[in-house]
Amino acid sequence: MYGLSIREMCRKEGITMSELAGKLGKSKQYISALTNGTIRLRYDMAVRIAEVFDTTPDQIFLQNVDSSSEEENEDG
Repeated sequence: MYGLSIREMCRKEGITMSELAGKLGKSKQYISALTNGTIRLRYDMAVRIAEVFDTTPDQIFLQNVDSSSEEENEDG
């Protein structure tokens, strides 16, 4: 769920996963594992990622939940 949010934020801002990793002081492999769901996103890291993208941790955790809720409403 949050992996898609992180990828989308990177796409919108025009930064690569490697660049995001550098900004966070993490490896590209760590970011890849986060976005693929191999490892769990901790809240403190969500805060750091949110700072990079000038947003809130909620946007990272909840962005895709909101869009799926809208789809359900349209179908229902």
